[in-house]
Formats: sequence, C-alpha cells, structure tokens
Amino acid sequence: MPSEYDLNVFINCPFDPDYAPLFDAILFAIYQPVGAISAA
Repeated sequence: MPSEYDLNVFINCPFDPDYAPLFDAILFAIYQPVGAISAA
C-alpha cells in the first residue's frame, strides 16, 4: 500500500492566462476516474 506522500502530485505550471488551457487539461487528466475499459 503506497503511503499518502506517494499519492501526491506536483504540477509545475504557472498561473498565467496563457497557460490556463494546459493547467485545465492537466487537472482533467489527473482527477478523472479510471474507466471500465482501462481497468480491465
């Protein structure tokens, strides 16, 4: 069982408006639940 520290994610992305789409995409990729196809 991984420790809580092993489950942390650091996102190195500036909070500039130019990077907002990238930041949104990263958050979407990290926090989406795993689908049934990929879990099989």
